[in-house]
Amino acid sequence: MVGITTNVGERARVVALREEGVEINEIAARVGRGRATVIRILGASRRLGDNQVPPPKPRLGGKKNTSKMTDTLIRRSVIKNPFVTSIEIKKEYPELLKDVSERTVRHRLHHDLNLRAHRAARKPTLTKAMKRKRLEFCARYKEWTPDQWKKGTMVGCSIVSVHNSCRYWDKPDHFQPERWLDENNKFTSKKEGFIPFSIGKRQCAGESLARMELLIFTTALFQSLNFSIPPGNTLSLEVNPGDAFFSLPIRQDLIVTIRK
Repeated sequence: MVGITTNVGERARVVALREEGVEINEIAARVGRGRATVIRILGASRRLGDNQVPPPKPRLGGKKNTSKMTDTLIRRSVIKNPFVTSIEIKKEYPELLKDVSERTVRHRLHHDLNLRAHRAARKPTLTKAMKRKRLEFCARYKEWTPDQWKKGTMVGCSIVSVHNSCRYWDKPDHFQPERWLDENNKFTSKKEGFIPFSIGKRQCAGESLARMELLIFTTALFQSLNFSIPPGNTLSLEVNPGDAFFSLPIRQDLIVTIRK
């Protein structure tokens, strides 16, 4: 599609080609612009006289409502939190953006800062229909005996439920690193209620590799970096009740500094 906005070089070339006697259709083909655009440029040049190159058309609209500083802050907000909306950005800087509309904020992000909206949909792990079917299944078979569960019946294991069960853990909702120490104060991960890689025939085949990588990554991080909580903030140990099978991490604010 041929655009209608021309730069000073294109306008100068149109005027120069016309002085050489080139036809309008040929000028349009050489410059890559439409015939109407060439005629408009030549008409503006005649009105100025002496084959002068016409200036660009005046831009429509009012004065720009944002400055370089506000554009920088808008960009920083989106980079910090890709899920932030234009409404939330205005609330974050009420005084600075009080005269700027939400549409202007979106325009700055999309066109001037080249930050297109590609917001990922946060879908629940289990939909309402899936939860309803699971509850109906449990209600239907809650009185079954072990003999009724014949061989071949597929049974799933809720790892999150086991890891938060008072049957295996003392105060499972509390952060207690000492629970991983044995009677000799040595680290141990052999706990009856600890099954991060599932159990049975479907147990994760890459458990040994994952444990080795976890040790290497964790050691490297804590050897090189310091982790602290920002002043006035607290870490949350809450879990999403919709995550029936996976304990997905929640957003936390931390300060990470390089260890000296």
